[in-house]
Amino acid sequence: LPISKINIDIAISELYQVQPFDVLYLGANVVVPIKSITSHLAKVNAAWCLYAYILPKHMYDIILSYDWKNYLAIDSFFISDIQKNYNCYITAPLTSIQRASFSDIENKDVDYSETIKYYFNAMLNKNDN
Repeated sequence: LPISKINIDIAISELYQVQPFDVLYLGANVVVPIKSITSHLAKVNAAWCLYAYILPKHMYDIILSYDWKNYLAIDSFFISDIQKNYNCYITAPLTSIQRASFSDIENKDVDYSETIKYYFNAMLNKNDN
């Protein structure tokens, strides 16, 4: 199995230790320190880039009721509402990176792959001694 698939499987199994969970990011651009809570999971408090995530069934209606009029982008909805009010985690190490592509939000080609990797590594356990 590829290493990211193994890490995803381990992270999912570790979710049972931290129930309840509401979102599992497979990758994201974290913007504040995150703390490892198991060997393959960290708690997310603020992260951009909604490109790879897992939702349990109880979150479907919450996500589907997203109102585009209230936010510039779905990332804004997740960072201001979902991450503040629900239990969000990210695989650690990252198991996916957003590929370079055209952004409908920014209306241009973007490549955040190096930024995502840099900030994840910079923010993971930053406040730990």
